[in-house]
Amino acid sequence: MPAYTLTETQRAAIYRHDCNIAVSAGAGSGKTFILTNRFLALLEARPEWRLNQIVAITFTQKAAGEMRDRVRELLLAKAAETGDEQWQARLNEMDSARIGTIHSLCASLLRANAAVMGIDPDFAVLDDAQSLLMRQNAVEDSLRDLAGMPESVLTLFDEYDPQLVINTLGESLRFDMRDLPPNLFERWNQAYEFALQQTIRQLTHTELVAAARDFGFEGINGSDKLTEVWHECAGHMRALSSSDPETAFNALRALSQARVGNVGGGGVWGDVKSYRAVLIGAVAACKEAFATLGDAPNDNDARAALLLEGWRQAVTLAGDHYQRLKDAAHALDFDDLELKTRELLAIPEVAARYDGAEFQHLLVDEFQDTSGAQWHIVRALANPQRAGALFIVGDPKQSIYRFRGADPTTFEQAQRAIIGSGGLSLSLDESFRSHQPLVGCFNAAFSRILIRDELSPVARYQSTLGMPMHAHRVQPPCDEAAIELCLYNPKRMDEANSEERRVWEAQTIARQIQTLISSGRPCYDKTQHITRPLNYGDFAILFRGMRYVTLYETGLRDAGIPYVTLGGRSYYDRPEVWDVLHLLIALHNPNDELALASALRSPLFGFSDEMLLALRMPDGDRARPTLWRALMAGSRRISETDQETAAFARKTLQKLSDLSGRISVAELMQLALDETGYLAILTALPDGARRRMNVEKLVSLAMQPAAASQSISTFTHTVQNLTELEVRESEAVVSVEGAVQIMSVHASKGLEFPAVIIADAANVGRRGSPELLLNDPDLGWVCRLQRSDDSDETPQAFAYRRAAYLEAQRDDAESRRLLYVAATRAQDLLIVSGEDKSDKTDWVSLLRSGLQIEAAPSEDQAYEEIPFQGDWGTGRLIFPEYTVDERPAARRRAIAPFSMPETNITPEMPPLLTPLPTYQPRIQGVRATALAALSDFVFAEPSQRLFMHTRWRAENLQSGAHTISRAVAMPGRISGVIIGELIHRALRWDTTAELQADLLERLQSEAWEMGLIREQDRIAAARQAYKAMIAVRKSAVYQQVLTAKQCFRELPFVLQLGRHTIHGTIDVVLQRNDGTWALIDYKTAAAPSQQAERDTLQVSVYAHAAAELLVLDDMDVYIHYIRSNQTIEIARASWQQAFTGIEQAISEIISEDDPAR
Repeated sequence: MPAYTLTETQRAAIYRHDCNIAVSAGAGSGKTFILTNRFLALLEARPEWRLNQIVAITFTQKAAGEMRDRVRELLLAKAAETGDEQWQARLNEMDSARIGTIHSLCASLLRANAAVMGIDPDFAVLDDAQSLLMRQNAVEDSLRDLAGMPESVLTLFDEYDPQLVINTLGESLRFDMRDLPPNLFERWNQAYEFALQQTIRQLTHTELVAAARDFGFEGINGSDKLTEVWHECAGHMRALSSSDPETAFNALRALSQARVGNVGGGGVWGDVKSYRAVLIGAVAACKEAFATLGDAPNDNDARAALLLEGWRQAVTLAGDHYQRLKDAAHALDFDDLELKTRELLAIPEVAARYDGAEFQHLLVDEFQDTSGAQWHIVRALANPQRAGALFIVGDPKQSIYRFRGADPTTFEQAQRAIIGSGGLSLSLDESFRSHQPLVGCFNAAFSRILIRDELSPVARYQSTLGMPMHAHRVQPPCDEAAIELCLYNPKRMDEANSEERRVWEAQTIARQIQTLISSGRPCYDKTQHITRPLNYGDFAILFRGMRYVTLYETGLRDAGIPYVTLGGRSYYDRPEVWDVLHLLIALHNPNDELALASALRSPLFGFSDEMLLALRMPDGDRARPTLWRALMAGSRRISETDQETAAFARKTLQKLSDLSGRISVAELMQLALDETGYLAILTALPDGARRRMNVEKLVSLAMQPAAASQSISTFTHTVQNLTELEVRESEAVVSVEGAVQIMSVHASKGLEFPAVIIADAANVGRRGSPELLLNDPDLGWVCRLQRSDDSDETPQAFAYRRAAYLEAQRDDAESRRLLYVAATRAQDLLIVSGEDKSDKTDWVSLLRSGLQIEAAPSEDQAYEEIPFQGDWGTGRLIFPEYTVDERPAARRRAIAPFSMPETNITPEMPPLLTPLPTYQPRIQGVRATALAALSDFVFAEPSQRLFMHTRWRAENLQSGAHTISRAVAMPGRISGVIIGELIHRALRWDTTAELQADLLERLQSEAWEMGLIREQDRIAAARQAYKAMIAVRKSAVYQQVLTAKQCFRELPFVLQLGRHTIHGTIDVVLQRNDGTWALIDYKTAAAPSQQAERDTLQVSVYAHAAAELLVLDDMDVYIHYIRSNQTIEIARASWQQAFTGIEQAISEIISEDDPAR
């Protein structure tokens, strides 16, 4: 942020320390600036406080890291400015700074008070994916106890699809259903009467209903059918206000059944259409109100109450199993952290030890995204009754994490508590992000979009705009429209399906980006404080949901626009992830034709359509075999050139099938990747680095302890659940510089971009099947009744109907806030793209209403631009041209099932996926890690070459038997191989900013995954690895890593060497500040004097691969031996000479001939 004079509000937020403060910070108002400068001001005003007595709570680890960095920068600047040793001392305290998430704070409190809470201080913290895996295991365990459960539990499996029950249990056991209240039916009757009163009170204050009810018929000449209907409806509307609930209910029911029709004559009414519209609107409002309310509790509710008892017992049983699994693993999930911390701080002497003592001041960022439980924790650590204890900052308009437990009402609760104890409520209403026309546009639109209906049953969840914002930057960078609504008329696209429309929209967006860049559209560069032309890196494309993101990626890719997809929920839908999952599914169930065909046709095996068709064709009069059997038996119909590919697939699948169920899913996946060279193949494809990392992330998920015992079917089902349940998983992150960024709106929170495109804006989000169980804040637990076989829809119990209605209303309120977050990411230009559906609740319709845009496209114009005005400036409405003849074919998302008719007609190719890259017949691949053993063969004595030859082939080609030594446990001793691998893994991390304790804990977690079960072994291994890492960090070669201009860690490669393909990963390739390049290979083997010559062979491959990948003419090559902490530089002539003999060595060792001959 540029230097400027602080406003009175900002000054108070930074320098008022004598009272508690709640700050409402609008989008782009500089709240991070306020937080970090307040942190510094507190240190300056209270020199007697230790730095870690100021606690800062952020929403994410990333935000915590950024805040820590900013505080450090401020301290550095202060130390340099003043030369005071006090600030240098503060800098030295930064390693102990308490800046982190609420969950990290809870974890540290619980570890410090483990004895009080009776828990293991070394407990692990389960993330969302780990928790889901463990919950599914708990559900599976609990199902074994079903036989002994009451009839009410077994009834669940009669009422619902068993898989739905299992899924629901997995989600619901996070909550406690033990205290389900008695007399549910009676409670629901009371709730119905209250809901009826709420509904009628809201309805009678509706403008149309009031107008119809109080219509005086002045100026109406005579009577007709419309006057008759009107009088009848008006009577019922007046009866709605009756004090008798039954009378009011009957009136509402009558209005829900009323029909107005096309009645009324101009001779009586004059402008009859306008009058009739008033009555029709009023009756429609009554119909909608009754639909949300329905009949009073009846037999359906009695049935639901019985089912809820079954749910209570089933959830409690599964919850007990989940708790036992967590106890056995010494693990807590996020809910446990909050619950146990609340229990800890409920102990008066513990709370007193922190509030006003160990913790002098609490700063809480993004307070609008906290939950009620988190507010209890904050209040216990910084009592609002203690002046100067608490500072919270947030924006209720940006509360968008209700699915994570965030309660948008919490901010107002905390605000009232602070004001009630004599504190201040401040508003930051100056935007340092957007220019004034755009800020004015946001004020105008969201003053109508963000509204609170005080009569609504969910009023407390609705947000208002509050104080309008004003811009620090008054002038825009150009006179062009700052907001564009690019809308697609569905009537012109009626021949296109939804996927085709999105493909076309993606292409239109790509053209818009290219046009803006080629025209030199200016933007303001906040970093350099200049106006410059837009480039690709200035654009962000935001989505409400990431379900269709691949279609938009394709549009950018086809246009040659660089992009990177960040955040969101698209990870588990990625094609490379599903390639591996399809393979697992096929191994579990070879009769799953779709999964097997998808795996064979993927880059795993590279089958062509012709090969798949040949396998599916019957042989003579015999019945057509399954795809698996046809592959295993071989087919003469496959061309001679493709037989090698088919043989490889047959051999690989048979081997994997034999091991399926005998080794873990993670081991099976890793073996499949090694056998097929899939990671190397992905690396060679467009966008290969991200594809590879996505697959590696899937393997990491399978390596979690909770997944270790899962079967293939359970694991694949887990991944499907992670998609459906929307666990927040992002793709592996790669560089975003100079590329359009694609992300979900949630992932964009806290970010800003010169140009923002909200794509697919008419999409109202994924609406899956209704949940079986809901836990409503007002009604408590309710359950859905399953659809009957003989009806289209089962009538639901009142409690469930009401809960579902209230949930939909809360969702609508959050959807409006999500739109606000999306729009306010824009600094200079906002483009909203989507169908013009007039759906009232979709974002396009909301913005049209908010900006009061009524313009519609002309019937006879293919392309149209219509300007619209506001007090804030000018916007532009665009209706692009859509030509059906040029409509791009939609990309299919799944391979079509194979079904060939039993006829003599020559079959045609079934429609499959879009063509994959053409693969050459498979040639022998070699993993780069196998080159180390190849060195043993090359340098072996003649008498040892046969042994080395046989061992290498057995280990790398699986082509021969070899003796497997029996593993012998060595108490008190940890294998050097394990230590080496642990160090190697750790060197892949960027750990320079991690505390010793955090890094040791992370190393212990890795040691667990590597098989060190005993705690003392894990601790010992972590300490040895940590000690070695410290030594490595002090080495001269590692200093090059720290000071590098560019640094690539774990760089994957594929190197073609004659007939052979070598694939692997290079530890480090870096560019120094002087422009020269260096390659570093870490070794955990013996001393260099024994190994350097042998290791040169492997490193020579890395050097050639790096030169080819990065187009380098020269580089320095180093091998760093970790155990001896020595670095050897390999001369260019040495590694080039070693490289010349590799192809011959590989050919020789792959050959089945005796090397001694």
